[in-house]
Amino acid sequence: METLLLRGALLVAVFIGAARIARQVKVWRQGRATQVDGSLVTRVARAVLDVASHRRIRRNPVSGLIHACLFFTVAFLGPMMVWEHVLELPVALGGLSQIYRSLLDIAGVLLLTGVVAAAIRRFVVRPPRLYDANRHDVLALTLLALLAVSGFAVAAIPFVPLLAIGGPSPGWEMPGAAAMTLALAAAAGAGLLNADPEALAPLLAGAYWTHAGTTIVLVAWLPFGVLRHVVYSFLNIVLVRGGPRAALAPIDFEAESPLLGTRTLDELTWKQRLDLDACTRCGRCHAVCPATAAGRPLSPKRFIQSLRQAMATRDGDTAIVPDVVSEDILWSCTTCGACAEACPVDIAVVDKIVDARRHLVMSESRVPDTAQTALRSLEERGHPWSGTTHTRTSWAEGLGIPTLAEAPDAEYLLWVGCTGALVDRNVKATKALARVLQHAGVRFAILGADEPCTGDPARRLGSELLFQMMAQQTVGMLEQQGAKRIVTQCAHCYNTLANEYPKFGGTYEVTPHVTLLEELQRAGRLPMGSAGGPSVALHDACYLGRANGVFDPPREVLTGAGLALREMPRNRERSFCCGAGGGNAWQSGLPGGKINVLRAQEALDTGAQIVATECPFCLQMLEEGVVDVGGAGRLRPMDVSEVVAESLGLTTTTD
Repeated sequence: METLLLRGALLVAVFIGAARIARQVKVWRQGRATQVDGSLVTRVARAVLDVASHRRIRRNPVSGLIHACLFFTVAFLGPMMVWEHVLELPVALGGLSQIYRSLLDIAGVLLLTGVVAAAIRRFVVRPPRLYDANRHDVLALTLLALLAVSGFAVAAIPFVPLLAIGGPSPGWEMPGAAAMTLALAAAAGAGLLNADPEALAPLLAGAYWTHAGTTIVLVAWLPFGVLRHVVYSFLNIVLVRGGPRAALAPIDFEAESPLLGTRTLDELTWKQRLDLDACTRCGRCHAVCPATAAGRPLSPKRFIQSLRQAMATRDGDTAIVPDVVSEDILWSCTTCGACAEACPVDIAVVDKIVDARRHLVMSESRVPDTAQTALRSLEERGHPWSGTTHTRTSWAEGLGIPTLAEAPDAEYLLWVGCTGALVDRNVKATKALARVLQHAGVRFAILGADEPCTGDPARRLGSELLFQMMAQQTVGMLEQQGAKRIVTQCAHCYNTLANEYPKFGGTYEVTPHVTLLEELQRAGRLPMGSAGGPSVALHDACYLGRANGVFDPPREVLTGAGLALREMPRNRERSFCCGAGGGNAWQSGLPGGKINVLRAQEALDTGAQIVATECPFCLQMLEEGVVDVGGAGRLRPMDVSEVVAESLGLTTTTD
């Protein structure tokens, strides 16, 4: 009868959990359609490997170890508890039975250890990213602790009467049961517990039913409570969008009724809705977000949780702005991708923010004044820098650089970019790169006055229509010019040309300038510098490093030029944003502090003489940030190409 009761309860629990999952799937399917490409088998295999390796979770050793204690023990204990104590089916392992029991017990100890450590971390230490620890977390941890303790009790209680008469007790190969046996025996010795087998029978039954009941409750509650990410996050990893990480999905303006961004909850895609349920509330995105660090309104964690709560409690026609989040939250994002890199379950935040921006810009014409000025300049002048006194070709005067029309057989088209050609500070870096390439004997050409903006600022600010118009015009012009191999000095131009233009018919061989410089050094076309040069800290540009995996080339170039590399604490894929991305280079007046000041201080703290980067936006922001933190004269912001040019004696006093 007891077995039937337990099996029936398990069946009900499974039904409740499955019904909840089915309900959530229905909620997701109400979202807009979106494409998921690639083999399902490959996706599942990658997700299993990702989860099993704890690849991103273990980046933080403390929380990674705590999560491993919880996750792997529950993954082992859960099925075993259902099999033995709910279904009451035998485990026939023969001579391995004792090893199996020992493993179960040790897993229980690790589970309890993880629960205690998690409770201390969430409610005592409480790092800023765990700001929302609440009673639901207490409930989840209590259930897990109860599962472990009741399991120890079931194993230990039968030994208490034996121990009282000098009999055996569990060995320390079962540490949980052994400790529980000693505790119960001590209670019996103190007169707090009757060690008679008949007197202990109700306690054993209570422990057994508590153990089985807790297992059943967890099965039913799993898709509802704070542990729901166990169910949804794996699915989210399986269905993560493939392709280049920083490439945004285009709007199909040729559709009968194109959706101009996301206005309401109903207009989220089904994958974006799944993202919301997969969130583990771990706060890793909160901890790495540059906007959050600078005190701006955006916290990726709060943003995702606000959308999730709204999806669960509000009408689908609820406007995302201003009913769920404020405009300042959207405009605070630098689209740096640090949140996605840190997220252990592959939640995308940037796409949701940009989709909401698209609606504000294209449907309601709501955009910060300074950003609107940049968009207007893009429309009228073909570049975002409305106040510049430079032309597209003024930087190249006297350098003898041909246009592609004049030198159609050039090895490379040098894509200068708006910032590299039109902003005073970056003109110096552009000249340095040109001189280095000439010194190495590289045959390159430029588009000159014909070079347009790639449209990246328009796309990140939400003006997708303007971006697509510029992209189509640029692709057409490049096809007409016969451009095939392009070298870029701007991380944003690189990402757009290499990863976003293929959607518009433009497929080219695009090389970042730091990669080309490394190749030239290795080929002996650029002399290597002698050791003992200045010390340098490298700032990894978000759109070249984290988005496209270009980490080693700039480091090889700098050390090859004879400089001593000093890494900042946040480097490579964990690099901290300069603050210019997502159109923030053209925004002012946002609440909070300056992101570039935080990064400049981090570079200054290394004690390096130079902070180098591979993106003109980063260079501009670091230049301003170093001045703001009082580092002028102690730390020189330079492009990698400027460092190389200086090491080769190619700079001039007029640069």
